[in-house]
Amino acid sequence: MSYSGTVRCGHCYTQGHNKRGCPKLKKEIEANPNSWEAKHGVGKARQCSYCQGEGHNRASCSDRKTHESAFRADNKLWRRAFDKWAISQGLGYGALIRAPIAWRNTKDERIDGETTPALGMFTGYRPQDEDDPLTREWARTGAYRNRGALWMDLIGASLGYDDRAQTAHLQLPDIPVIAPAHGKDTWGYERSRDGGDSKWTVASPSPVPGFGAEFTSVAAMTALVKDYFKTGKYAKTATDWNELTKETRQALKDYLNDSATLEELGKRLNPEEDENSEGDNQ
Repeated sequence: MSYSGTVRCGHCYTQGHNKRGCPKLKKEIEANPNSWEAKHGVGKARQCSYCQGEGHNRASCSDRKTHESAFRADNKLWRRAFDKWAISQGLGYGALIRAPIAWRNTKDERIDGETTPALGMFTGYRPQDEDDPLTREWARTGAYRNRGALWMDLIGASLGYDDRAQTAHLQLPDIPVIAPAHGKDTWGYERSRDGGDSKWTVASPSPVPGFGAEFTSVAAMTALVKDYFKTGKYAKTATDWNELTKETRQALKDYLNDSATLEELGKRLNPEEDENSEGDNQ
């Protein structure tokens, strides 16, 4: 831009346009497609790294903004529903959890969790700067797995590093609508989440069940958005985008509004599975 405030082209030095929009440069590139300018994209309209469209960048991309808004809303809706379920189960910091997973006692002997389940104190979950384990992905993808979703400190087990209690990782159990343990994955294959780490129960409820207001706060949602839509080498694009179905969204809302139980809503979302189970029982 010149001192007068008028845009001036760095190629032909004419006022009123810049080098990217220079008509003379465009003609030169068309006439000589093997030139340095043509090979290096000089004069081409800028391309968005999110939707691959031209004329805008990732920051101003309308598709990204729409997806960001939906991502934020879906995650808050899912977390509100999961928090309600946690409260109903007595799940929260300090709850005692019984899980049929292998563990080692104070003599460092391996204990079969199917025979003698591990007992531990629920310590919550560990929010991460990247790939937070508690997102709407549990409701979107059938039999979704994330080994670091929930944590508990084992009781009566051998001590770990620095004489601290051993920590056990837990998956979410089978929760209709919120985290179904059976269903089709991203590629359409039937999957099941049926390991011992997903079959735990609350042996003694937390004195303050739930995950607290910060779990669904604006700051928490902003952190999820920032991670999912981050830039850089592994940045996601519009082709990676996915979201909850409108049926799942409505089911989560109905659960929050006490319009139906999770079991009823699960049958509404998967009527074929319900029919098959009735047929098997006949």
